[in-house]
Amino acid sequence: MPYSLMGKRLLEDDPRVKTHDSYYSQYKKVCNVFFVENVCEYPPEKVEAALGKEWTVLAVKLDPRNLGLGISRARIYMVCFKKSCVRWNAPFSLEEFIECLASRPILTARNLFWQRVPQHVPTVAQVSWWSFDAASF
Repeated sequence: MPYSLMGKRLLEDDPRVKTHDSYYSQYKKVCNVFFVENVCEYPPEKVEAALGKEWTVLAVKLDPRNLGLGISRARIYMVCFKKSCVRWNAPFSLEEFIECLASRPILTARNLFWQRVPQHVPTVAQVSWWSFDAASF
């Protein structure tokens, strides 16, 4: 874990970083688009330097809890694409889309507190069980 806060943080001195360099050199030969996922401390500049100027790297840090997942370990996600091969055709920019992924949902107090307790609607199984008369045996 060269960049993780949980590791020794050897950064570029960690021998495992060489696998990253190999990854980028291989993928840029065979892909026009690919994704990178890593710890939040992993620098997007490292990916940009490894890929070169013909590539665009868009990075976003995501907290999985914002997506409704029960994991509180944020990660960095990078979309890497070759400028000459990829065209974004949408009414909003790719950068705007990436920024939306990182936005936090806005909840009001009304979303967090009940104004009244919801009415309980019993299931068919519950109705059958509650109407069961032990004396009918």
